[in-house]
This record gives sequence, structure tokens and C-alpha cells, in this order.
Amino acid sequence: RYERTLSDRLFWYAGAGWDRNTFAGIDNRYSFAGGVGHVWFDNEISALRTDYASTLTVQDNVVATDGNDTFAGFRASWTYRRQLADNTRFDSSLIADENLSELGDFRIDTVNSVSVSMNERLALKVGLRLLYDNEPSLEGLALRLPDGTPAGQTVLVPLDELDSIFTVALVVNF
Repeated sequence: RYERTLSDRLFWYAGAGWDRNTFAGIDNRYSFAGGVGHVWFDNEISALRTDYASTLTVQDNVVATDGNDTFAGFRASWTYRRQLADNTRFDSSLIADENLSELGDFRIDTVNSVSVSMNERLALKVGLRLLYDNEPSLEGLALRLPDGTPAGQTVLVPLDELDSIFTVALVVNF
């Protein structure tokens, strides 16, 4: 991600990313974004930034489908930071991504975490990431007859819409 300041509160940015989540049915997802953002406030206690972008996504699913896996989109996001105490900080981010080719296909990626500094070098960070996909990728399941023998066919079934990831990290500051 590359950012450039336009004024004290406005900026523009361009970015690119790659993601792989085979458990969610995504073999490769390349995303490109460009847009503008606003700094609502940024001080020692808290900070809030929002941004809005046009996107291009190229996605290769684990199970290939006939659908269009290259699409333009719109993204809105925020990042928020709040100092809760001298040694405790809360961080939150949210990215909402809309597929403009199929308006029912939108994704949300949110991360919330709390970090506690144990001393000037070490901190403990606990976080929760939620990944929501309104039209999740498909999984191929082998069809079986009632007696359990393989029928020789595969059935495509959508994966879960919501994935959650709980993290605990020991952070070392240099």
C-alpha cells in the first residue's frame, strides 16, 4: 500500500494484495485498490481513519466454477486505535468489499485486538478476526450411495459464510 497526503485530513492511496485461504475455497486472490481516505482524528489517545476505493479482484478457487472470477468492486474500510491505559491498547479494522458484477457477492474482513505491554520490549496481544463471505466458494464432495459405496459423482456445496480466527501473540519490540 502506498499513501500520499493531500491535506491534514485527506489522503489518496494505491495498493495490491495476495491472499490464499484454501479452507475457505480460495487458491489465489489478487486484489488491486485505489482510492481516497479521511483522517477523522489522530491523537495520543485515539485515532480513526476511513477510506474508499475502487478495486479489481482476480480469484482462483480451489474448486473451479463457471462464474466470473475477475471483477471490479468498491471497498470501504476503517482503522481505529484507542489507548485504554498506559500499557493497554485496543485496535480495530474493518474492510467491506462489494463485487460490482454480482451485487449479492460482498465480503467483510474485521480484526479486533487488545495488546498489553508487559515491559518496554514485550507485549501480549489477543485478537479475533472474522471473515464473512456472502457468496462463499464451493467445495466438491464425493456422492455416495446409501450403503456407502462411491457413486462416481461430485456434488458442489457452498462452504461456510463466516470464518473466525482467534490469535494470541507475544510481541517483541525493538
